[in-house]
Amino acid sequence: MRIAIVGAGPSGSALAILLARQGAQVTLFDDGRRPELLVGESLVPAVIPILQRLGLEEETASFSRVKPGVSFIWSPTDRFSFSFARFAPGVFPYAFNIPRPGFDDAMLARAVACGVERVVAHARLEPATDNGRELGLAPETVAAAPTLGGRQPDLVVDATGRARLGARALNIGAHLGPRKSTPAGAGAFRCRSGCRSVSYWAATTPPDSARARPSASSGPSRPTPGCRRSPPAASASRRSRRTPTTS
Repeated sequence: MRIAIVGAGPSGSALAILLARQGAQVTLFDDGRRPELLVGESLVPAVIPILQRLGLEEETASFSRVKPGVSFIWSPTDRFSFSFARFAPGVFPYAFNIPRPGFDDAMLARAVACGVERVVAHARLEPATDNGRELGLAPETVAAAPTLGGRQPDLVVDATGRARLGARALNIGAHLGPRKSTPAGAGAFRCRSGCRSVSYWAATTPPDSARARPSASSGPSRPTPGCRRSPPAASASRRSRRTPTTS
């Protein structure tokens, strides 16, 4: 299958990696722009098994800080904090605070290493009516990707996030927040709950320290980084054995 993904952020790159592992011919359009403000620098524990499946957890840990918990601050005297380990074995007992530029680059580099064709161009989407399609690439966008051979891909994925290129091409509206943008992440939570700030704990030990994260032997085996077909996801019973080490 020939698949075009528009948007080379974490979601687009992750999807490209997984599809390439399954044998798809993937073209990833990257407009090369990196916004000054990138929401998503603080990951949640549910992301850890995804990083493991992508073979990117160790690389992410090498340039990030371990996040063992979170604090919600309503006022100087009203604060609620908890550690992720409190909810184990339901969730992994840690996450990461990441520098988004480095994280995005690592994801994109892994996608390219998996055989994904990266096309640095501003992709344009437009409505399509042929072969039952609703969304297609504009002619100049098809021409910018040599592997497409001048033909439309079998599937187009819009991974442009707030830019919403696909939705705009199909005239699908969206509810905009007070900043004239679609809400996301902790900012949307604060608006609804009245919480004044959200802070995340960061471990003071190096991220690759055994004290900062569970040891490899305490949890599911991690896939070797690469572009092999994805192994089956770890079962809940296997996750339940993943507990933090202590020193």
